[in-house]
Amino acid sequence: MRRVALSFDLDGERHYQRIHGLKQLPTGAVSFLSLAIERALWLGRKLELPLTFFVVTEDLAQPEVRQALERALSAGHSVESHSRSHPYDLSRLGPAQLDDEVSGSFDDLERSFGVRPRGFRAPGYTLSAALFDALERAGAAFDASLLPSPPYALAKLGVQGLHALRGRRSASLAFAGSQLWGPSTVHRPGPAPGSRGKRPFLEIPMAVTTFGRFPVIGTSLLQSERLGRTLLAACDPQQALSLEFHALDLVEAGEGGSSSLRRLEPALRLPLAKRLALLETLIGELRSQGSTFTRLVDFARSAETGC
Repeated sequence: MRRVALSFDLDGERHYQRIHGLKQLPTGAVSFLSLAIERALWLGRKLELPLTFFVVTEDLAQPEVRQALERALSAGHSVESHSRSHPYDLSRLGPAQLDDEVSGSFDDLERSFGVRPRGFRAPGYTLSAALFDALERAGAAFDASLLPSPPYALAKLGVQGLHALRGRRSASLAFAGSQLWGPSTVHRPGPAPGSRGKRPFLEIPMAVTTFGRFPVIGTSLLQSERLGRTLLAACDPQQALSLEFHALDLVEAGEGGSSSLRRLEPALRLPLAKRLALLETLIGELRSQGSTFTRLVDFARSAETGC
């Protein structure tokens, strides 16, 4: 029986503006994060889905975000770390800065909710040996950052190149080569990202297709029903799936400061009602095939003995 985990990265609009080299919104601008969390919770109730949220802990300063995540925890979902301030160059920082972003974010979550997180996802999915060391020091049980997909990396470089031609500088970083061909199954990582070894935490890669390693994430799944079904069918039927989405996937174009992203983010090109219907269809397809849904932390617990 295949296990599937749905997770949502709670990236605010300012992070997309940094990716696209846009002028950032002023501090205190209206955010779409709480709206997206509430829609995810509605989806979870409707479809009986356990969810995993990765939050940038500086956003807990927004009362509506903190309260929405309190409701998520009360409903049985899990809240994990997406770093403290979402620096795209996290993998290049020194040990003290890494500890602030990783252990510091774990401390923030524990202070806010009384529960210490168990997992982490890196901004931009970019990893390094130094970041793995910081995860060890923080006591992480799992990392869910690895996206072993050369097609995704090439697309990312292409977008960065287009921005450069238009005079905009993206804050996003290219992947290290070792990440692109790393294991696509749950494993205990080695010294460097993409290797197997004896680190004390598990790596849970995001889903990719068996052939070609095309990314099976929200950006691609929510383009059309045909593409979503094709990508899921191209995954190994015996392999567990970590399906990653973003808060922006649950936002209508123009809501909460997203207007500047309308032409740049694929998620906003399709009306929200169609995206929600498509997501429901794909989840139904997985269920009809016998898949069961779980939180990433439970995914890690059940996989640990086999790693």
